[in-house]
Amino acid sequence: MLSELCKLSFEQIKDIASKTIGQSQNVKWCLYRKFRSTSSNFHKVIKSVKNNRYPNSLYKGLLGKYFVEGVKSIEWGKTHENIAIEEFEKANNCNVTKTGIWLHESGFLGASPDGLLFDDNSSYCIEVKCLYRFRNEDLKINLSNSNDYIINFDTNKNDFVLNSNHQYYDQIQGQMHMTKMSSAILIMWTT
Repeated sequence: MLSELCKLSFEQIKDIASKTIGQSQNVKWCLYRKFRSTSSNFHKVIKSVKNNRYPNSLYKGLLGKYFVEGVKSIEWGKTHENIAIEEFEKANNCNVTKTGIWLHESGFLGASPDGLLFDDNSSYCIEVKCLYRFRNEDLKINLSNSNDYIINFDTNKNDFVLNSNHQYYDQIQGQMHMTKMSSAILIMWTT
């Protein structure tokens, strides 16, 4: 049976994550990611199941049929992700470990966190979002009581709060599940 042939041990999963560092720049990462449902698509799948609607765009996304090279926001993220991590490391006196794709034991699911952080008692998935949409703007103003982004700024609490209905939330939950980590750090970077 196919499901039995695809099963992976946690040692195999860690080995694959190690061999696929560099993500889209690594041929092995591209090969291991192909034909798997990855955490970047989890929100679309969850939403489709809840609504009992499965549009063609869902299948195109799951099969990697969308061409994203040249999309400004994606290029912006690729260009600035390492800068965001470096600034985070300096600000928090820590070292983020690069990683590749983490597969589920079933072999059918995957997730590619932007890094991992290990400190004395905890470990964290790191996800970086370089905010092209807000690249030259004040986040507090633009995210004040907004519901359409991964975080919003709650003026009553005078703090940023997480939006658990956003697609990035499901992506990060998937990353935590695949890596077996119970915590994550979301780095929001802008100019």
